Amino acid sequence: EKLIIFVFLSCFFFVLNMFLWETMWLKPMKLLAVFVHEMSHAIACWLTCGEVLAIKVFSNEGGVTHFRGGIQLCIIPAGYLGC
Repeated sequence: EKLIIFVFLSCFFFVLNMFLWETMWLKPMKLLAVFVHEMSHAIACWLTCGEVLAIKVFSNEGGVTHFRGGIQLCIIPAGYLGC
């Protein structure tokens, strides 16, 4: 019974998400996801003794983290760990 409810709710939210994806209702959540992604780069930079110069999140749901130093092999893929 719990499995049926879980599957039903998962399908419901998936379909709802498809219809709302390009609306203003989900925009804040998408921008928050971009921020978490960029913060993951920044945290990896700090953990590898680098310096974060700037974190920018754009309204088109893109973002960039500018940094100096640190270990790029750890910093670049770190965004995928956060989001």
